[in-house]
Amino acid sequence: MQDIKKENIWLSRLISTTSRLKKAKLKLKIMKTEKKSKKKKISSN
Repeated sequence: MQDIKKENIWLSRLISTTSRLKKAKLKLKIMKTEKKSKKKKISSN
């Protein structure tokens, strides 16, 4: 039974870290797109 508990803890940790990474990647994408749109606005003026 202990082995199963350990595996579950490891899995939950893995899932939480992957979800955090996904969120971070999304934030980076949004920031990059915002920068691009700002640059486009500046160049068009």
